[in-house]
Amino acid sequence: MKRPAPLRRRFGVHARALMTDARWCLLPLASRALWLQLTDLADAMPELRARHAGML
Repeated sequence: MKRPAPLRRRFGVHARALMTDARWCLLPLASRALWLQLTDLADAMPELRARHAGML
């Protein structure tokens, strides 16, 4: 019987998607750094991206 493959999390998915956006080059460097840190945090903590029951 085969064991299921372990789930590999690939962090940085949202950051890579963000950097392909055409508007990315318009942001100042400090704003880019802050935005990348926020997307990395959201990748590491998916509960931040999840909708809460009270939100509509």
